[in-house]
Amino acid sequence: MTTTEKPHMPGSRDPRSGDLYAVPRLWSVDGGLVELEPAHIPAVGVLTEVIEMGPRSFGYVDLSGGVRVITELGAGPHDVGGRYQLSIDAQPRRFDRA
Repeated sequence: MTTTEKPHMPGSRDPRSGDLYAVPRLWSVDGGLVELEPAHIPAVGVLTEVIEMGPRSFGYVDLSGGVRVITELGAGPHDVGGRYQLSIDAQPRRFDRA
């Protein structure tokens, strides 16, 4: 990834509704057996909640298209309402302040 590219996550899009899913799926979740399309979801969003668990932090990050992920966060302190992006090279993957 170059410095001008924005990080993204693999996902799926329902061709009927346009709904996005951050975990790739083959079929719609409503039982309609509609095949979903591959999608790339921009992995930059707004931190809406922080959960501290000992030395680790997790949070809800709202991405574009109505996708919300719960993810590990990088080093704090954290800013609810701030922009966070996926750190592609981090293991495990996490979101850091953008």
